[in-house]
Amino acid sequence: MTLNLKKMTGLFFMVLIGFSAHTARSRLVPPEKKINRILSHEAPFLPPETHSAIREATLELSKKYRIDPLLIIAIMKIESSFRPHVQSNRGAIGLMQIKPIVVLDVASKLSLPSSQPRELLKNVHWNLRIGVHYLFQLLERFDGDFWKALTAYNHGPTSVAQRFKNRPAPSKGYAANVMNLYREFLAVN
Repeated sequence: MTLNLKKMTGLFFMVLIGFSAHTARSRLVPPEKKINRILSHEAPFLPPETHSAIREATLELSKKYRIDPLLIIAIMKIESSFRPHVQSNRGAIGLMQIKPIVVLDVASKLSLPSSQPRELLKNVHWNLRIGVHYLFQLLERFDGDFWKALTAYNHGPTSVAQRFKNRPAPSKGYAANVMNLYREFLAVN
């Protein structure tokens, strides 16, 4: 699963390959250690098995979709504050705050049963798998435009496609919050 690199914005390409402006010292820290440190600091309430499940699923999905694991962690923090069973007042569920309608959209692509979307979303592994796949789908839909994909993750792809059809998505709001947190997580030693 790869996107057309010619169509990608510079920022997305940097995220995909894990390039960043963080120090050489922080680059030497393996992603799994950074994830452990971030989860220990940001979510000390997580049971060890949930902490491990989040770390392992994030690393696996990061490799599969070629998205930096710390970006996935940043989205989780913004979306749910690492609370696996949280539900928003708009019906989004779990770590990645996925709406059941998204499950129906991606179920066939991921060979998932779509008859019980709420139950799937309550499972840490499936919630992450669906959320990261959905992010990847949005990146494909918006030709690698990272800002549009992140904005669409939060506001919905139809809204973003209509509002920003012939212009870039603004680099503020939800997308900027995710990116700022991502930069902070990159600097974790």
